[in-house]
Amino acid sequence: MSNVDGAELRREQRERVLSLLYEAEQKSSPLSGVIDDLTLAPESFVTEFVIGVEANRAECEALVAKYADGWTLERMAVLDRLILTMATYELLYRTDRPAAVVINEAI
Repeated sequence: MSNVDGAELRREQRERVLSLLYEAEQKSSPLSGVIDDLTLAPESFVTEFVIGVEANRAECEALVAKYADGWTLERMAVLDRLILTMATYELLYRTDRPAAVVINEAI
C-alpha cells in the first residue's frame, strides 16, 4: 500500500469517526450504544478514536470554547464543533500523528 492509499484510508476512517459522533449527538445516545448497534464493527482505529474523543470530550470542548473567539459551543454548527473536538483530541492525545496532518484533515 502506498502512502497515498494509507492517507486516504485514514481520511475515510476519520470521516467514519465523525459520522459516529454525529449520530450519537443526533440520537442523544452514548457512543458505546451507537457502536454496539452497528451491524459490522468498525476498524480498531475508528473504535479507539471514538472512545478517546468521548473520554476526553469535556476537556477538548473546553479548549475549543476557550479559543473560539466570539463563538460559544452552542452557537457552532454541530459538525464544526465535532471536527474541532476531534482535532483537539488528536493533537493532545495522539502525538503519534503529525500535527500538520491533523490540522489538514480538520480543515
